[in-house]
Amino acid sequence: MNNSENRLERKCSCCGGENPEKQRIDAILEKYADVKGPLIPILQEVQNLYNYLPKDVLEYIADKTGTPISEIYGVVTFYSLFHLNPRGRNVIRVCQGTACHVRG
Repeated sequence: MNNSENRLERKCSCCGGENPEKQRIDAILEKYADVKGPLIPILQEVQNLYNYLPKDVLEYIADKTGTPISEIYGVVTFYSLFHLNPRGRNVIRVCQGTACHVRG
């Protein structure tokens, strides 16, 4: 089994207790429990934990919120601020628009 597949099922490495990652995600989900349409803020906070959105975490969110994974995947792939693959600390962007080209 792949490490990423069981990320939330692992126990704490120092004490063998509850997984701290799972506790953080549960706290985020609890924070938005009574909010209508909380999917985007939940995904933003979870992405801040990992710097991307791991597949197993998306499945966990789908299970806990009762939202179909297809809907979550649709949101994640629609908005450019969400990432399904790990990203580096620094992101370099190059403007290739007409205004940038004219400006040099």
